[in-house]
Amino acid sequence: MRTGSVMAMAAGGAALAGAIRARRAKARVVRDFNAWSGSTEAWPSVDGIPARCPAYVNRVELFGSFHPADRAAVEGALPSDAVRPVRLPDGRAIMFVGGLHYRDITSAAFSGAMTLPYGEVMIAAMVSRGDAPPLLPLVAGMLPLPAAWRAGMFQLALPVTQRWTRDSAWAMGLPKFVADLDFEERADAREVRVVEGGRSILRLRVPTGGGVRLAHAPMLTFAASEGTLFVVESPVLAYQHVGLGGRGVELELGDHPVAQRARDLGLSPDAVGTLSWVAGRVILPDRRAIGPARPFPAYRGEDRWFGRYTIRYPGTEPVDQYAYLTRPGIERAILRGGGQLLPDYASLDGELDGAFEPPGATRRLDDTSRDLRPAARVRT
Repeated sequence: MRTGSVMAMAAGGAALAGAIRARRAKARVVRDFNAWSGSTEAWPSVDGIPARCPAYVNRVELFGSFHPADRAAVEGALPSDAVRPVRLPDGRAIMFVGGLHYRDITSAAFSGAMTLPYGEVMIAAMVSRGDAPPLLPLVAGMLPLPAAWRAGMFQLALPVTQRWTRDSAWAMGLPKFVADLDFEERADAREVRVVEGGRSILRLRVPTGGGVRLAHAPMLTFAASEGTLFVVESPVLAYQHVGLGGRGVELELGDHPVAQRARDLGLSPDAVGTLSWVAGRVILPDRRAIGPARPFPAYRGEDRWFGRYTIRYPGTEPVDQYAYLTRPGIERAILRGGGQLLPDYASLDGELDGAFEPPGATRRLDDTSRDLRPAARVRT
């Protein structure tokens, strides 16, 4: 047998062995995620819905970009010296801005029903527990590096589209508030616009593309509440694109106080990297106290049940993600899950009656005529 043939066979065998190892590793990752067991801490009901950790987000999509920011300003915004900004080689801090869709959310405390889906935007400082060399925390989960160097996010502001998730987040120290989120999903780019009270917070556009890999490193989220610094370590199973550089990213800050706060942190519109989950699942466990914290001045926003939540897909007008909701339907789901009805649920009627219909919103599905005029809600 010729030497070339032997070498080719050896290379083929090595490639096959590598593929088998990779397949087994992937199966192990999936098995470990599905077998996860952690705290089942019970919390007080949130707006009538029973609360208990963990919650399971069985469908989550994410896109976002990493941006330089002023290191001293970011350090000053953090409520504890136990978390430090992740740095670029030039010394600047790194912030993350991203949009998310949370769907099919279940919990052992809310049996037989799902909590309402919602959209969310993250404005976060990338941090690690203690100082680490530049950039290393972003890859620490894939290398034999100290666990304290792993990057996490300290959430500075979290606009969301419904009150239930806002109130449950407040209980954990996360700065959520209800706002209007309009998404656009295309094959080559994903975009979100965020508005509250008629004032623009931001517009973010992130290009997609590149290789897809399985992400399974836990997602670390830091928060401060009642003088204590907490961390939530969320198991993740997601297929993601990761992009280096910021070509095609567009970040525009508006005139809202949250936008001004991001501007004060030196948040640059120029991106240094992108991230996009094409499909994912996340487990949201209980928080864990890791030290003392100074007060964190979170933005609270308007008190309402819903913000606008639309997605524009190719060839359609914006699709209202809450078009199917009715007060009786929400109340049936809450009762089915073992929850309680609150007197102020009566105010849902006004919000679900087209009060935040965007121009060109979802057309009625029960209209049998040829005149398919825009309407915000399908009433039952």
